[in-house]
Amino acid sequence: MSTENFTRAELERLQTEQAYQSETVRALNDALAAQQMQLIELRHHVRLLEARLREVLAGSEPDGDAGENSAEPPPPHY
Repeated sequence: MSTENFTRAELERLQTEQAYQSETVRALNDALAAQQMQLIELRHHVRLLEARLREVLAGSEPDGDAGENSAEPPPPHY
């Protein structure tokens, strides 16, 4: 009977461990899904920022001055 009790106790221990592992896997899966959604959102924001940067760079002059500043006359000491 002690072997039967040992087997039963071991089975219960394994079932309990499996239940905890299943819960851990579920929690990790939920965290991974949330991170994936955040990553998708961040990639979208990066694309928007890249597009804005391209627009700004396309509107600037080659020497780095903004187009609106080049309309001003040079200072008198030139």
